This record gives sequence, C-alpha cells and structure tokens, in this order.
Amino acid sequence: MIALTPQVLAEIDKRLESSLNAYQKAGDQLFAVFEPDEGRVSSQVRNLQQTTCAAVRLSQVENFIKNQMGRSREVAEKWVRVGPLLLEQVDMLRKQAENIAKKFGLSEDEELEVRLRLARGWVSTLVSQYMYRFGLARLK
Repeated sequence: MIALTPQVLAEIDKRLESSLNAYQKAGDQLFAVFEPDEGRVSSQVRNLQQTTCAAVRLSQVENFIKNQMGRSREVAEKWVRVGPLLLEQVDMLRKQAENIAKKFGLSEDEELEVRLRLARGWVSTLVSQYMYRFGLARLK
C-alpha cells in the first residue's frame, strides 16, 4: 500500500462525501434489484463488495460488473438493471482519481491507490445503504 499525504486523503474523503447521495441511491437500487433471498443478503451484493475490497486495479471492479451482466439469464437480468449505473459511477471514480492526481502531482502508483480508496469508499456506501434497507425490510 502506498502512503498518501493527509491532504490527498482529505481530498478523497471530500469527493466521497460530495457523492454520498448518488451512492446511496445506487445502494437503494441494488436493494430493489437484489432483494434478500429468504431473509439473507444477496450473494451478488457481497460479491461486489468483496471484489472491490480485494481489487488491485479499478478495472477489476468494472470487469466484475460486466461479467455479471453477461451471466446466466436470471443473474444477468438483474445486473442489467443496475449495472449501467454502477459502471457510470466507477467511471466517475476513475475521473475523480485523475483529477486528484493532477491536483497533487501524484505518480501513477499513487493515482492507482487513490482509485482503489475511492472505490472502497464507494462500495462501502452502496453496501451500507443496501444493509440499511435490508434491516428496515426485516422490521416489517
């Protein structure tokens, strides 16, 4: 892991906070598409989270979403409903990382670290919103 300066970390946090509502709406859409299965969290949502947290490149997250969109009919039908929005947000993360890298004169390795931190913040918000909706649904 590359050590980023406190200023860069603060900029990452600022970008994540400024997009919080959009990410929460995507989490709501994930919940609408991947409803709990017999009271359990969808494995598709957990797989997205695990892939993002384990990724060493942002393109791995993008590839996971695209692969899921091309899977068996049942899985693909759901991913096609939410995948384009998630891919759009992943692309936005990439652009934000590029902007941060330019602003702070970061190396390619540092920019990659910024991308991954943005992606992990993004997926954390998505899954947190999904889990919030999951909890509310269980109370009904």
